[in-house]
Formats: sequence, C-alpha cells, structure tokens
Amino acid sequence: MKTLLHLLFTLLINLSAFAQFTSEMIFSDIYGDAIHPSSILNEGKYIYLDFFSTTCGLCNSVADEVTDAYEYYGANNGNVFFLGVDYNASTSSCLNFASNHNSNFPIIAGQQGGIGLFSLFEQYGYPSGQLIHPSGTVESVFNYSQIANLTENLSNYITPVNQSNCPEIFINLNQGWNLVGFSCANNLDAALAFSPHINKLVIAKDYLGNAYLPEYGFNGIGDLERGYGYQLKIIESIEDFSLCNP
Repeated sequence: MKTLLHLLFTLLINLSAFAQFTSEMIFSDIYGDAIHPSSILNEGKYIYLDFFSTTCGLCNSVADEVTDAYEYYGANNGNVFFLGVDYNASTSSCLNFASNHNSNFPIIAGQQGGIGLFSLFEQYGYPSGQLIHPSGTVESVFNYSQIANLTENLSNYITPVNQSNCPEIFINLNQGWNLVGFSCANNLDAALAFSPHINKLVIAKDYLGNAYLPEYGFNGIGDLERGYGYQLKIIESIEDFSLCNP
C-alpha cells in the first residue's frame, strides 16, 4: 500500500511538471488586454507565473520584490514574461493590489480565469511561482523564501535585458546548416542562448557531437563556451542572429 501511494504521489509531481498551455488558451488580464501564453512561449520566451491571493499577507510581503524582478528582467520586453495569477479575487481587487505595489505587469484575476490556472498547474498554495520553459514545461518552482529574493534566484535561468557580457555581433544565417562562434566572456546555457530561435532551430551541435534538441527539451551541450564553434541546423533563414542577447 505504501509503495502504491508513493507511486501515485510521484505521478502527480511528474504530471504537474508537464502541465502546458494550449494554443486555444487566451486570457484577459485586469487591464483588458488579451494574453496568449502559447504565443509568448513560441517567441522563445519564458513565462514566470506569480501565484498569489490579494488577501494573503505573505503574498503582499513579497509583491514588491516580484515587481522589482519584473522590471529588472525587462518589464516583459526581455526573454521572460511575468504573469500574475490570482486565486479568487475580482478584477477590481486585483487592480487595487497592483496599485498598492506599483505593479503594472499582467494579472489574471481569480474570477476571470486565474483559479483555472491554479488547477492546471496543480498549485494548491500561495505565494508561489513557476517558471515555464519556452518548450512549455515547468522549469522551476519557487516557494515563499525564494520569491523573497526572486531577482537573484531567477538569474539561474534568465539573463537580464541589456546586461550581456559579450559584444554585439550579428550575422545572417541560411536555411540548413550553419557554423557560428561563441564570443561571450562567460559561458551561457545553450537552451537560453538559442531561446529566441527555438521555433526555427532543429539541432545545435558542439565539436564533440553533443546536441541540443529544442523540440525534445534535450540539452546535451550544456553551456556554450567562449572561443568554440557550434553547428546549427535551421528550417528557415534568420537575419541579424546574435547569441549575445537571448
């Protein structure tokens, strides 16, 4: 019996890791703007889901830090899109919450679809955060203590806008195979480096034959290393390609 319960618990955890947005999912945020999560992911962006309740004391205590992280990582103009998800409040209550914390990133009110996202991602408490990889899978889950230092903790996955450590180098890539060099001062995760072109990239390979396969979420390369070249196979040409500002 204990073995069965353990297997069921493990299955629930694994299922939550594969919860995904579908192309049919469109939400209206508290400002009246349409939010299409699958389109955002298809642009190669991460989505940070900020699960909260307007009446939750702990949620209010970390709300300013979430706002700071939102601004630090490009105010949804970088490679991560912040989306607030309220548990059960009205639009007006969420607007008051946002105003109190000087926040203007999109929020889905609980009564306008937020509660459904709680269920989809098997989120049973708050405050909590989930970082969704461009592939649609859950990259990481953040608890209260991690959200209290969200700006720092997201740096393990996200590069801030305009804080690249390599020069601006742009080249045009042709459909098929291409060879590119990596000139950044510091190593960079391959999945992050190629995230803006995830819909066009079939495979990237290093000199040892290790591969990054975005379709399968498989990164056998790990980090790109300064001074090394990488082979890329793409399904259509890319203009002004750069590895410096993913």
